Amino acid sequence: MAPKQRCAWIQLWIFAVCFPVWLTLALSDQGADGGSWGFNYDRTACMWIALIGTVLVVGVGLGFRRRRDPEEVIADERDKMIRRRSLVVAAAASQVTLVVGCLAVLLVYKRIRTEDVIPLELLVAVVVGAGAVWFLVFCVATLVAYAREG
Repeated sequence: MAPKQRCAWIQLWIFAVCFPVWLTLALSDQGADGGSWGFNYDRTACMWIALIGTVLVVGVGLGFRRRRDPEEVIADERDKMIRRRSLVVAAAASQVTLVVGCLAVLLVYKRIRTEDVIPLELLVAVVVGAGAVWFLVFCVATLVAYAREG
């Protein structure tokens, strides 16, 4: 298994564990008023803390890549081409997600609910969602490209 392929698998597993925790904290109203959890918290602050934790865990996963031999080649031309293509596909998917998400929020709050204020938490969720789409598409595109290349 190529080092970049192994890194994509590690990142995908870490993301699969951390993102549901972040999503649960972002969408939960359990502790907002001191409810069943027994403590008060600011939902936006808790969401940001969980997001920073997810990013740090993924970064730590990247830091644990090891080279068995100092002369081992980490990336050849095929690996660089796969990485470049995966980045382009991930960036395109992320941009589409960001634009569609912002337009959906604007449509819902201006046309349907006829409110003048859009909650900041919703816009943060759209941006974080676009980042999550970038990350997932990048990992999956890398794994698909390695599977095709053989």
